[in-house]
Amino acid sequence: MVKRKRYAWLVVLLSLSLPVAWGQDLTIKEGNAKRGNALAHAPGSWLSMTGASYVSGAFTWNADKKKYDIRDDVSLDNLPSAVKLDLAMARERAKTSGHPRTWGSLKEEIEASINAPDSRSKFLLNNQYISSERRDIYKNVHDTEEFGWWGHCNGEAGASIYEKVPKEDVNIHGIKFSPNDWKELYTLSYSGDFPTEFAGSRSNISSGVYDRAKELLKKPDDANFLPEMKKLYKEAFYVDAPPSWEAKHYKSLFDKQVKAFEDMPPAEFHRMLTSNIDKGTGLVFDRSPGNVVWNYPASGYESDLKKDGTKVVDGKTVDVYHATTKVTWGDYSDYSWSGGGGYSYDLYADPATGKVVGGEWTGDSVRDHPDFAWKPTKSLKDLEKDKTRQAEKRKMLKNSGAIRKYLGDDFKRRGWNDLAARLDDQDYMYVMSELKTKKEDQLLQYVNYLENLGNDLTYRNVYTGARMLHDKYAPDAPAAPIPTAAPTGPGAAERLNEAAGSGTPGR
Repeated sequence: MVKRKRYAWLVVLLSLSLPVAWGQDLTIKEGNAKRGNALAHAPGSWLSMTGASYVSGAFTWNADKKKYDIRDDVSLDNLPSAVKLDLAMARERAKTSGHPRTWGSLKEEIEASINAPDSRSKFLLNNQYISSERRDIYKNVHDTEEFGWWGHCNGEAGASIYEKVPKEDVNIHGIKFSPNDWKELYTLSYSGDFPTEFAGSRSNISSGVYDRAKELLKKPDDANFLPEMKKLYKEAFYVDAPPSWEAKHYKSLFDKQVKAFEDMPPAEFHRMLTSNIDKGTGLVFDRSPGNVVWNYPASGYESDLKKDGTKVVDGKTVDVYHATTKVTWGDYSDYSWSGGGGYSYDLYADPATGKVVGGEWTGDSVRDHPDFAWKPTKSLKDLEKDKTRQAEKRKMLKNSGAIRKYLGDDFKRRGWNDLAARLDDQDYMYVMSELKTKKEDQLLQYVNYLENLGNDLTYRNVYTGARMLHDKYAPDAPAAPIPTAAPTGPGAAERLNEAAGSGTPGR
């Protein structure tokens, strides 16, 4: 659910920092442990960027005008969540300012609200919706046709840790906000930049590529090394490697990828899981390595540890405990929960203290275990207090000197003069494409950086509006319940497999 190659705003929040367990020794003993209820709300949709139901459902593409028009059959009942937010905020402003609304129809009212200076939905439509009309642009800019899994599972996972949502519908200025509307808005809110703790690093290779890479890396001087590595690169990343690459380039890349595949040891997985959920704090895992990322929030776990003799590791005798751990994940496919993530591993403990000193994955978990883990360290509500940080970002976005110099007199027409102008068109996509063709890497990075700043400011803008309406009109609404047990019966396993990414798009 998280695109790996380009969207730095999805990577900022997952900074590769802490390889270990967030500051707590782990002491274990034989037995069974079960915990749950560690999230503020059960996850909702991961918000596909090709479907973009949170914004696109109110619009149709006008091929003649090369723009999106509001649908003729739009109604309050079928408005997407981001459009509801814009409309509710416009009605809120009219109410608080004492100026009554003067628009003659719902279409006119929506048109006015999405063109307001603080519009959320227009930006999302222009920047977060990969429609069929825009796939060629994205294909050129991003070197891929694999858009179906792009989405915001990272945002929903982060939001589920902190943000409670109303259990019932809330009527605000005649607009119905359902529990899933709130979930979508908070998902968008947490798709930007916020501080995290992170363990492990991203591996872009599947278990099959991992196995073959390990074998090839044992014989870098073999005559088949270079041709086989070229094939492996195409399989792993869907595109051809740069023509100039030599054997040393492939070796360097796949050395790092193999290490990233292996840098989530079971001792750290068990430590992070128990030390957080035992305290009632959720955390997030990418459930398996591979080019497609699926961030899943963990709400609970059940772990069974059995003493399994001793073993000499690095010259020291340790106690061995075999662990079977099942994690309760959020299931994005049906907004409920699926019990899954069954992992097996051995933990090594100091015989004198019981403290864990190492371990290894066992069975199928050797090749199928979480890729990395993270959790937000602050809620957006706390971050909203830091006005200086947001002001600095806005200033940087407006003072885009490198792009101003590159585009010259064409600067204003391109829409980079300020944030509002940039949100009005898609020219920045063409600028990025042109820069890429000319291989101006440094400037391209700067363009991406400015785009990321704009994204982050808009996501924060979504949060500001949603949080204000939530606190004002539903402050005492009960939170949605958090199930602790996995659903049973026909189809439960299939739903879990589908949500885990076996053929289902995600980001």
